[in-house]
This record gives sequence, structure tokens and C-alpha cells, in this order.
Amino acid sequence: MKKVLILFFVLCAAGVNGQEYFSRFNPSAEITLETAIRLGLENNTQLLAAAQSIMIAQSRVSETSMMRLPQFDLLATATSYDLDSVSVLPEALGLRVIYPQQGSSSNFYGASVSAVQYLYSGGRISGSIKMSRANLKEEQSKYETEKNKVILKVKLAFYNFLYATKYLELAEKNYAAAQNYAKKQNPRNSWERVSMVAAAERFRAEINTARRDYRRAYQSMLENLNKELDSEIKIKGDFKPFIYENEVSKLNLWAMQFRPELQTALYEVEMYNLAANISLGQKYPDVILGASFEKVGENTLSNTNKQISLAVRLPLLYSYFTQPKQKKAQQKQSALRRADLEDSIRQQVLTNFDNLMFWQQEIKERESSVAALSKEIKKSEAAGVFGIESLDALEAYHKAQASYLEAVKENLLSKAQLEWAVGQDL
Repeated sequence: MKKVLILFFVLCAAGVNGQEYFSRFNPSAEITLETAIRLGLENNTQLLAAAQSIMIAQSRVSETSMMRLPQFDLLATATSYDLDSVSVLPEALGLRVIYPQQGSSSNFYGASVSAVQYLYSGGRISGSIKMSRANLKEEQSKYETEKNKVILKVKLAFYNFLYATKYLELAEKNYAAAQNYAKKQNPRNSWERVSMVAAAERFRAEINTARRDYRRAYQSMLENLNKELDSEIKIKGDFKPFIYENEVSKLNLWAMQFRPELQTALYEVEMYNLAANISLGQKYPDVILGASFEKVGENTLSNTNKQISLAVRLPLLYSYFTQPKQKKAQQKQSALRRADLEDSIRQQVLTNFDNLMFWQQEIKERESSVAALSKEIKKSEAAGVFGIESLDALEAYHKAQASYLEAVKENLLSKAQLEWAVGQDL
């Protein structure tokens, strides 16, 4: 009864999760940044390949862990022979000795089980196990690195799409205002009419440019969501500036702690250390315990053979003198790469932090400029005077608004890049 209840609750939970899963792909639903990141991670081929590498590394950990267990062999043979002298079967067939036939018998049968257990291997087996575990951690860090790259691409595409949407809305709004201004004008001569038409044409061209940029941002968003390029999506997000007030030194500490690339480099150093220890362990012998039990005979398995052996084996390898030097050199190379990576990460943090600080300050100035122009535009509209200068003023106001939107976009892009450089959300 208890198992039935557990199964019932599991199925109910699966149903709820299934509903949530399918709601993510509802074309009419608005996609937030969190949903976009989730969708971007689900079907990314590079991320899926990195996940497969983790599975391979996990299998290697299991394989190397079994090296500590006894290795068993089961062998059964049936040999038909015609000999004039003593012969030995090949190793794959058990290395059994067969004597020339006696009487009419020409068949030999055997069945055996053997076990070999390494009692001591100079640290080579334990080193191989540690190395496979370090390799698993390295693959997991590589997965996190690839995951962070995917998240960054999704964030950049999302913010660019938001900007393209806002910019298109602004261009359409100001084009409508320009047409309204043009209707209220009374050109005094042909030159003023030319100026009026040219100003309206600039607003029209601005709309077409905005539409083209919107389509590009839309396609980029679909690509990063791993959706078909003819899919319809809607996004929802606040196109507002991000304000950060902490110091860059704190961000550097976070980056040294959270960036998975540093963890990957650390595990790489650990693997080279283990490889160096394994190569040095070649000077130590193997102590092996072996045992076998077999039944052999002609026509019937009438004979029984038992044995147990203790062996000490020291392989004499030419690479004994060269391998340790190679591994130590690789270890130093890895340590140098890690130091270089730390400097590169600090530079990434500093560059993106400076960009964020610049755009934070620039947003304030551009916002105040837009506010001042907006106030003057409203005064002029209230006065009801729409000369040829009105279109020039509206164009200047449009450029100021577009400049502010660009500053907000760059601020959000700098935030996303700084979060990638640090290794976590701010």
C-alpha cells in the first residue's frame, strides 16, 4: 500500500512538472530572461556534448575503481587433436599442455576459473583512480564553463532584442509626430518645402533601419533559444539601467572563487601531479596473488588441478628515466597556464567593470538631456508654432532619446558581460 501511495505522488508531481515544461514552449506566452536562459540551455549542442563528456568520465571512474577488485577469468575448451609430440595450446586457449594421443582418444576438454589480485602496485592503481576522479571534476568544470558561455549569449541576445523593440517603437512614434508637425506647417517657399520633405524622409528611413535591426535581433534570439527560425516569440523584460555600487576588488575575489575555468586549470594541475607520481611509481614492483581451479581430461573432466601463486614483478621500462621529467614539465606548463588565466580573468573583470561604470554615468547625463529636451518640446507644442525648425528640433529630440536607449542597452550588456567575468549574477 505504501508503494502505491509513493507511486501516486510521483505521477502527480510528474504531471505538474510536465505542465510547467510545456508552458515554456507556448508561442503565445511571453518569454522572460529566466525562461530564455532555461530554453537556451535545454537544446544547446555544445552543452549536450559537454554533458556526454561527463558521462564518459563517470564511466572511467567506475572502471578504474574496479581495478582494486580481483580479476576473474572463466575458460572452457574442447580440443580435437592429432599429435606426434607434446604441444601447448595458445595463451587465449589456456596454455594447456597436450600429450600425443593414447589409444583412440583425440579429444581434450577443460574448464577453469582463475583470479588475480594486485596486493601492491606502487601506487599506480590508486593513482589511476584519483586521476579518473580529477578528470571527472575537470569535465564538470568544462561543462560549467560552456554553460556560462551559453547564458552570456542568451543574455546578450535578450537585451539586444529588447533594445531593438524599444528603438522601433521610438522610431514609429517620432515618425508619426514628424508627420503631424509637417501637416501643421505652411512653407513660405520651395526651399522650405524641400527641407520639410527631407526631414520627413529621414524619419521614414530611420523606421526602416529600426525594422531591419529588429529582424536581426529577432533571428539572433531564436538562434540562442534553439528554436526554428520561423517561430513566433514574445519577450518580456524591464529595459531599465542597472546600478552597481560595490568595488572591483570584491568582484575579483568572486571571480577567483566562481569562475569554472580556474577550477578546470586546478584539476589539470592535479592530474599532472598524479601522472608524475604514477610515472615515479614505476620503480616499485607489483605484488600479485593468483589462484586457479580447473577440471581437465580426455573425453571426461576427470582430472582436477588447483594452484595459488604469489608473484613479485618489476617491469624494466626504458621510459622510466624520461617519463617523470615529461610529467613534471607538463605540470609546470599547467601551473603557468593557470597563472596566465588568473591574470586574464582579472583583466576581463576590470574591463567590464569599467564599461559598466562608464555607462552608469552616461545614462544619467543622457537621461537629463532627454528630460530637458522633452520639456522644451512640450512648451513649443503648447505654443502652437510649427515652423520648419520644428522638424529639426524633433529630429534632435529623437537622436537624444535614441542615444539614451543605446546607453541603457550598453549598460545591460556590460552587466551581462561582467556577470560572466565574475562567474555569477550580480
